[in-house]
Amino acid sequence: MKLAQSPFSDQKQRRNASLMTPVAIDVAILTTATTIYTGLAGKFFLLRKMSVCNTTAGTITLSIIKASNTWLSSLSIAANTTVDVVGFSDILLPDAVDMAATASATGLQLFAWGLQVEGGDTWTL
Repeated sequence: MKLAQSPFSDQKQRRNASLMTPVAIDVAILTTATTIYTGLAGKFFLLRKMSVCNTTAGTITLSIIKASNTWLSSLSIAANTTVDVVGFSDILLPDAVDMAATASATGLQLFAWGLQVEGGDTWTL
């Protein structure tokens, strides 16, 4: 009796490789477009959490751009504070999509983490 071939016939080798890779992001945001995340072909990115810290004595605004679309415009970050960027958790980015940010002045540090998910280019959402 011949067994049907499974699309996962190389399971032993697949078990040795992770399908999800954690990604930590720690970027100083400039007044020009600053890359937060560079999308990779074949890998979706699940953004889990994002925070930003203002290390200056004045208020600074933050804007976030995905591909060429502004996702967040001029979020005000008070002096000497760290805040969670509300609405930027559990967002799934398609493969090869980049994220960038700009600030109204220097002094913002953006922290985020997420998971690169292998095989994203073959999925249909």
